[in-house]
Amino acid sequence: MLPPLLEGQEEELIAAQETLRMEQAASKMDKFDDMPWCFVDLTLPISLRKLVHLMLSMEKGWQAADDLNFWDFMHLQLNDKGLDRDSSQFVLPSYFAHLGKPLDAREIESWPLEQTFETSFVHHVAKPKAMQPKQTNQLEKVRVFLVSPRKVVISILTQGSGFTYADCFNIETRFTLSASKPGGKAEAKTRLKVEHRMNLLKSVKFFASLITNESERQLKEAFGEGGYITYLERLLPQVKTEIGEETNRVEAAREPE
Repeated sequence: MLPPLLEGQEEELIAAQETLRMEQAASKMDKFDDMPWCFVDLTLPISLRKLVHLMLSMEKGWQAADDLNFWDFMHLQLNDKGLDRDSSQFVLPSYFAHLGKPLDAREIESWPLEQTFETSFVHHVAKPKAMQPKQTNQLEKVRVFLVSPRKVVISILTQGSGFTYADCFNIETRFTLSASKPGGKAEAKTRLKVEHRMNLLKSVKFFASLITNESERQLKEAFGEGGYITYLERLLPQVKTEIGEETNRVEAAREPE
């Protein structure tokens, strides 16, 4: 059993690991500093640890989310049907998976920096324009970078198929979750920033601006007010109650008899 860390050592270890692991994560993502669209940048009244537990506990169903995991529930809210997700190899470190467990900063080095999973689905377009398909097949490749207890980055590459120009572009979306340090007894909070980029893969001549503008419009509609962020904010109060009950059970189980 390792001896307890001295005062100040834990913060130093976390900061050092966070800097190193963030540099490594950034090097694995193409054009890391080039994400031109951002429709979500706000602070949520929930700790990063609990938010990661909510978003990435793939085998857990939430009562507030119709007993679905968060990922599948949010897809359904955004008109995505026929979900087929392969996350069998995705495992959260116990710090995020078991909320009553205290953190030892020395564990961070053993966390996998990157984990992946995929989801295929059919997206139903709510308001298709002229000549726009009413539904599209999509494959979502998700990369989760567990940088530190204070920062997690989720990078998503979405590729469509089965419609005109589908193989000419794809969409990258990046969720950055950063812990906001509370003052005094204030509740822990998390800054959530969601950015996007469209990648042109082939020449589409006169249609490049049309594809770009329509992609931007759909992303803003999906993630902005009335979309992803609205569903998340509605879900949080109910899920926080469930998480609190779960945490209390874990902590009670750890108490010495």
